[in-house]
Amino acid sequence: MLLLSSLLARRGHQVTIVCPPDSELAKRAVSKSIAVEFLPMRGEIDLRAGYKLARLIEKGGYEIVHCHSSHAHSMALIASKLTRIPALIVSRRVDFPVGGKGWLNYYKYKSVDKIIAVSNGVKQVLTEGGIPEEKVVVIHSGIDIRRFEDIGCHRDLYEEFHLKGEEKVVGAVAALAAHKDYPNFLQAARIMADRFPQVRFLIVGEGKEAGKLK
Repeated sequence: MLLLSSLLARRGHQVTIVCPPDSELAKRAVSKSIAVEFLPMRGEIDLRAGYKLARLIEKGGYEIVHCHSSHAHSMALIASKLTRIPALIVSRRVDFPVGGKGWLNYYKYKSVDKIIAVSNGVKQVLTEGGIPEEKVVVIHSGIDIRRFEDIGCHRDLYEEFHLKGEEKVVGAVAALAAHKDYPNFLQAARIMADRFPQVRFLIVGEGKEAGKLK
């Protein structure tokens, strides 16, 4: 979200991030001189927060409201009943069935103008769940690789795992859950290790699949 907001602002668009106060997102957005509006949220269905969001939208005259989480999506739907939102967009990054939480979850995704799926797999889950295909567009997540051009060598990591200076580290950082498909990562690691013996692999995370992966 920070990368998207920064690039949109650089192109001359008026961008405001709405998020809970004292959140890490708020701190980082302020440090990048991105406009921030603080909105406390108590749970996914918070009528008071939805009302405040509607007032913010009216005051700012925003033409697009882009939701990046399930809670934000719910707040925006409440706000849309109180004020006009020209375009309501939701990003979907997980491949859980949209009908998994009953009619409310299905209604949430039917009631937006566009859904941005981060992969074809996520799009397939949405359309199989009854969301019209024309409402879903696939836009893969982007990474600003310039952040990693001069990060140096983290000696503490090498010392902790007894790695040699010439060895390279490939890491997977995510919840240890079945839908993250770690077996595929491990198969790729085995292929890479055979071709590049100097590469080492780290899995970082917690979850129900920890025992199985070990």
